[in-house]
Amino acid sequence: MLLAMNTDRPPGSSPHPAISDSSVSPAGPAPDTLSAAMFSALSHDVRATINGINVWTHILERVTDQTAARAVDGIRRSIAQQTELAQEISDFGRDVYAAPGEQPVELDALLGDIVKDLREAGSRVRLKPCEAPAFTAVHDRALHTLLRLLVRDAMSALTEDGSLDIAVEAADDTHWRLRIDILEPDGMHADLSVRRPLRQTLALLAAREHAITLEIAPDQRALLLPRIG
Repeated sequence: MLLAMNTDRPPGSSPHPAISDSSVSPAGPAPDTLSAAMFSALSHDVRATINGINVWTHILERVTDQTAARAVDGIRRSIAQQTELAQEISDFGRDVYAAPGEQPVELDALLGDIVKDLREAGSRVRLKPCEAPAFTAVHDRALHTLLRLLVRDAMSALTEDGSLDIAVEAADDTHWRLRIDILEPDGMHADLSVRRPLRQTLALLAAREHAITLEIAPDQRALLLPRIG
């Protein structure tokens, strides 16, 4: 059964999004320059911290010691991960609160562009084209950012032999369901809720801003998108 994520929480509870059986009921979207500026500033501050770590890493590289070399490798990997997250925060603030495009979004084409852009996807992500062209009127840049976050979040939970299936299907006469299925050879599924809570929180916020229902399950992410045609 698919469950929807809900951000409502009582004081003192966990700051991470909770799993609830209630549906997300977001408000309608509106360009919000203050929110966009906040995410831009947050990304800038994260990058400033990373720059400081980089400086000390360069100093460590001058130490001719095997232990120091291993430490530098670990630090470099962490820097790459944090830089990636900083870019995602920046993209989120730029795209989710931007003015929407005027043209309908063709979902298969959008998904193809996202998977092509993710170098780490390779053959681990399979796209299943819709039987008929699937168009939606959802904000194009916001939907791109939301889907990219969800695909990367799901990929971070894959084992070495795991893969993703992404498909668009008719949910009913008025909505498309876009599914991201997580497939593992042994039938086991990782708990996505503990991998990248920031990505999941950003995805949920984007969904709320643009009136998209986001459904959550251990082995699946799904979006309900209004149909055109």
